[in-house]
Formats: sequence, C-alpha cells, structure tokens
Amino acid sequence: PDISRSELIGVMRGFAGGLGVRCLHCHVGTDGDRFTDVVFSDDAKETKRIARVMIAMTREINAKLQAETGRDPASLTTVTCYTCHHAKNIPPDLRVDLRAAYDTGGAEALLALYAELRDQYYGRAVYDFAHQMLTNLAIGFHNAGDTDGAVALLNANQKYFPKAHYTWYVLSQVYSESGDRQAGIRSARKAIRLDPKNDWYQKNLETIRAAKPAGD
Repeated sequence: PDISRSELIGVMRGFAGGLGVRCLHCHVGTDGDRFTDVVFSDDAKETKRIARVMIAMTREINAKLQAETGRDPASLTTVTCYTCHHAKNIPPDLRVDLRAAYDTGGAEALLALYAELRDQYYGRAVYDFAHQMLTNLAIGFHNAGDTDGAVALLNANQKYFPKAHYTWYVLSQVYSESGDRQAGIRSARKAIRLDPKNDWYQKNLETIRAAKPAGD
C-alpha cells in the first residue's frame, strides 16, 4: 500500500526498537548510518523474510483473532514486535537461557549469567527477574539430584531478594530432604520471621522438627 516516507520511517523504527536491532539486521548492505550501499528491495536476508511472516502474524492477531474474542477492540492491547521481543532479537526467556548456562557449566555458570543479564536488563521488561525465577529453577535441580546447585541458587537469591520468604521456605525443604535437619530448621524459622502469619510455613517447621535425624 502507498505510504509516505515519514510514515515508513516510523514503521521501520518501530520494528528496530521492538527487536533492539538496526536496519542492517534485515536489509542488505554495509553502511548502516548513511545507507549509501543499502539495497532495501533486496530480499536475500533470511531475517527480512522472517520479518514479513511476523508482520503478517501480528496483523492477523490484531485484525482477526482479537475480534473473535467478542470484546471491544478499543479495550484490547495491540500486539506489536515489542510484545514478545522486548527489544531483543530473539524473544527472551530467562529460564531457557539460564538452563543452557547450567547445562554448560553448572550452577556457577548459571549464576554468572543471571548476574550479567540482571545488571544489563533489570527494569527494562526484557527478562523476568522476579524472585521466583531462581527459586523455581532450584526446585528442579534439587529434584534432579543436584542439591548443591539448588542451594547455590537459593543462597544467591537471598542476596538479590532478602525479603523473599518463599526462598527460605524452599531452602528449608532442600536442606531437610538432603539430611541437614538443623539447616532446614534454621531456614524454616527465617521464612516464618519474614512471613509470620503463613500457616504453611509453620506446618513446614513442625514437619522438619518431627522428622528423625539422619542415621537414626
């Protein structure tokens, strides 16, 4: 369709901002500042072909699928590149990235990447840095037999989120299930101090206390 130069530039900037890229991510050329050798009509790059598919997808969602909800279109959020990409070329998923780091170098590599990404992206709505992220990963590692890795993640999470009582609750279970009853009790008490009205935490402490010490 016909579009003015200013409108086209606005659309292109929207794509670039939504993915956190520059024009040469999709367009053929080497001069990304003055565009002296950029061939905008060239479709050689795979990224440009994929972009067209993604554009068609968002248009279908906004024009067709949202209408099928039966709600007032004015009340629905318009889907854009940023909706999924959050200014990253590949839609971010912190669990996937951290798990890949763990598979490569264990808990130490995972925590190093977490610290790096948190320092770079915290507050930018790119990754989910809520306190549950490391805690939930730790649960999975503990269940898979890597208790040391789970403890490392939970201890790190305490530093990032000192008031996250759920972290201490999970740590109490990890310790007690791995045979360190006293550490489990200490962690359970910490969870209760942070959230004294939580009946579940009280029951957890009672369960750990009632358990027979390892070796009995």
